[in-house]
Parts: sequence; structure tokens; C-alpha cells
Amino acid sequence: MADHQAVLHKGECKLLIFHDLSRRSEQPTVAALGFFDGVHRGHRAVIAEARTQAYARGAECAVFTFEPPHHTDRTVSKSDVKLLQSAEERYRVMKELGVGLVLCPPFESFYNFSPEDFVREILKNCLNCCGVVCGKDYRFGKKGAGNVALLRELAEPYGITVTALEPVTWKGETVSSSRIRRCLAEGNAELAAELLGTPYTVTGKSECREGQNLLRLPPEMASPANGRYRGIDLTGEAKPVRLTVQEGTVLWQGEESTGQMVQLAFLARE
Repeated sequence: MADHQAVLHKGECKLLIFHDLSRRSEQPTVAALGFFDGVHRGHRAVIAEARTQAYARGAECAVFTFEPPHHTDRTVSKSDVKLLQSAEERYRVMKELGVGLVLCPPFESFYNFSPEDFVREILKNCLNCCGVVCGKDYRFGKKGAGNVALLRELAEPYGITVTALEPVTWKGETVSSSRIRRCLAEGNAELAAELLGTPYTVTGKSECREGQNLLRLPPEMASPANGRYRGIDLTGEAKPVRLTVQEGTVLWQGEESTGQMVQLAFLARE
């Protein structure tokens, strides 16, 4: 996939997105490390700490993530884990959180890296890191061989500081992407929104079926359980809408939007 620069949205704010490990950041960065599926409250804490440190050091706030392995069903892995967000949606949220640079190479391009390779080639050579922030259980290197203790040991000679955060909890449990997937599978859109820090949203090109708008969810994306939901149509001017989920499709009444890109948010199951 070719490198690209995200569209400027407001003022001079921009997000650079690199997919090629031969690229190098021209300025020092403090990088948040992780996959960041859903960019939930736990992820936001990691990114916020990276942003704070970057500002204090006069560096760029960056994120290191990756494109998931490609299998026939296009899910994260052979265990059939579904994604909470498309890559484009992850980038949009990261930009809103103050990230200026995302390095997102294909998983296959670095999965054989040793922990030493990872720190040297990705953190030092590509991202020009002066600091990294991650969760305390972060793993890296081939088969997850590296932990936070080894990350600190390998990063120190390059002058890279390592900050490892405790998990964020919500209602007595750790906030995680897998917990959010369970909420969606159970139809608990309200708790999913609390864990994400924003309502769960789906985006895509709409169709029309028997007088109703229809959005087909990609097979690699998580779908709320079948049923009816209160929601918001975020396409153009936000407006309340009733959403019906049926086996990976979302139906709703309203002005016909065939062929348009739409964004729908799930608030609560009825």
C-alpha cells in the first residue's frame, strides 16, 4: 500500500500515515504502541500520555500500529476476531486525539523481527523515537518475545524512554477491544459506547431495499446483535434514527441515500 497524507480538516492540522518501513520521521517522536482497534478508553489513555510527553519535549505525537494479517475471511486472525473499526476510521479518531504521524506497516513486513530488530528498525530508524508509551502488558518482536522490561533494556542505549500504563478499568473490568466485541454481540450498545468513549459507529455506502436504506457491513467488521436500536445518522447534519440490524446488514427509514457514504451510530437497543 502506498504511503499517503491524510486530508487537511482544520487549520494546519494534518496526519501523516506511513506504511513503508523504509520511511523515517524527520523530527523526534513520542510514539504510542499498540493495535488500537476501536481506539477505546484504554487506547486513548496511552495516546494522551504520548501526546503530553511529545508536547513537553517539542516532539511529534506518533502511533505505531499495523495492518492485520490477511486471511481468506479478512479478519484479524484465524480465530475469526472481527474488527471494531476500519483503518480509515482509526486514523480519523487518532487525528482528533492529536496524533500527527501514524506508522502502519503490513503485519507480514515485520512479524519476523526480533525484539532487537523492532527497537532498532521501527522505533529508532523509522519513528526517530525519543520516547514510547504502551500498556504494561505490551508484547513485541517475533511471537511476542519481548515484554516491557526488555523494551526498556533495548531502548535505553538509543535514549528512548519507555512509559507503561496500567489498564483502564470501567465498572470493575478492564477496558478492552474483546470486551467491546462481547457487548456488541449481546446487543449492549450502551456499555459498548461507555467503553469506547463514544457510540459505536459503522460507515459505508448505502443501498435501498423496499423503501428502506440499507448498509451492508463488511465481513471483517464486528456487527451489533440482531435487533432494533436507537441511533444517530451522522451523515451531514446529525439526526436521530431507528436502526434495525439483520444478519450483518443495517436498515433504517429516512431520506433515500442510495450510493452515499453514510455513518451510523448505535446508542441503545430497544
